[in-house]
Amino acid sequence: MKPVIISLIALCSSLLVAGVVTAWVVRKRKLKEGRQKGRWIFLFCILTVVFFILGGFIYFGTYYRATDFALKYMESTKYVTVSREKDGYFFDGPGTEKAFIFYPGAKVDERAYAPMLHIMAEEGVDCFMVKMPLHMAFLGREKASGIMRHYAYDEWFIGGHSLGGAMAAVYAADHSEDLTGVVLFASFATKTISDSLRLVSVVGTQDKVLNWDSYNANKKHWPKKASEVSVYGGNHAQFGSYGHQKGDGKAKIKPSEQVGLAADAALRLIYNMPANEE
Repeated sequence: MKPVIISLIALCSSLLVAGVVTAWVVRKRKLKEGRQKGRWIFLFCILTVVFFILGGFIYFGTYYRATDFALKYMESTKYVTVSREKDGYFFDGPGTEKAFIFYPGAKVDERAYAPMLHIMAEEGVDCFMVKMPLHMAFLGREKASGIMRHYAYDEWFIGGHSLGGAMAAVYAADHSEDLTGVVLFASFATKTISDSLRLVSVVGTQDKVLNWDSYNANKKHWPKKASEVSVYGGNHAQFGSYGHQKGDGKAKIKPSEQVGLAADAALRLIYNMPANEE
């Protein structure tokens, strides 16, 4: 859901609740004319602000949390060192030339994507898992720039899941000179991406969360070197590991299988190998 729409819904809801509460207070205390009328108008404004802020805390404070399975991949192993960074987590594997910056989906604990990024790091692609403010990627769309300023790699790639993918695509459109490619998981690009970049779009055939009409309409923004990988039986949530997502379809494959196929698609793009398009 777009930030503007979320804000409008929150504002309208706050106005409605504040109006109901104010009417109840007016009725109880019989505030009607003159200065008293000014008091209930002031009360209405104060309540609107209070309920708007309270609603924001409730909305952003409720998010999908990483499963125990995902958290196991937050631990360092013989081949991958996982460390806490200023803007998230760093999966440092044996590779030294290529790096992947990942933006998580809306209201999802970024650690839910640890299994996929751990796999990619083992295969030689160091990964940066970005922690977004309030778990919303549109609030931290430019975080990739800070990461790239502090590390030196021959090639940088960016991608993300759902809203995170959409924000990664916007970043790629605005910073094509700094990147080599884009990986979208159950997401789409809303700005035209330079033909100098490679792109792979990975989708699950059981995905009921992705807006397929918008997805297909926005293929026009893909660069010429773009491919699509369909994970048969995969749904929206299993690109990460955070449990069932409201409105999603039922997956017909195991979570580990979908994560493996997603990682494979990303690695093929990064190593400039033909995608397993199905």
